[in-house]
Amino acid sequence: MQMFSAVTSCMAFVTSLIAMVSILTNHWVEIDGGKSYAGLIQFCLDGDCQWDRPLTTNFRGVVQTTLAYMVMGLITLVLSLVMWLLETRNNKDSRLIPGTFFTTFSCIFLLVACCVFTEVSVSGQEFGYSYGLAWAAFGMSFLMFQVCVYRSVKANMDNGCFNCAPQGSSTI
Repeated sequence: MQMFSAVTSCMAFVTSLIAMVSILTNHWVEIDGGKSYAGLIQFCLDGDCQWDRPLTTNFRGVVQTTLAYMVMGLITLVLSLVMWLLETRNNKDSRLIPGTFFTTFSCIFLLVACCVFTEVSVSGQEFGYSYGLAWAAFGMSFLMFQVCVYRSVKANMDNGCFNCAPQGSSTI
């Protein structure tokens, strides 16, 4: 079972790095063949980069929403990384539920962030590599979720109890 925790820890680390690079880079949207580009934090129009210079008023709201969900996804990814590292170290199933919980929410937050950003509409725009990295982070997060579900089912089957309630909880 320690192998699953190690794999999930590595996946959480790589996914956290991908999400962080996606948040911090300025190429979510490229306009006019890459002359101007915009990220979640900084906008660069014709080589002049500003911290708060929206292309349109609709774009500002979409960017702020996307940034909020990406940051929440990154925070939950880091928390899941901590849970999986602790489980690897202690080799206990006690952190399986919190790790799976944080992994699930990171997957949801990253999906919402990517879906919200597709609403951006600027004439002559193309989505840049930062946007692709955000989708890659979601894909890795979803893969982590699948590993967590497999791990949970395998742990229950190894204990001889597939549809049983976890220890410490009551069944009604």
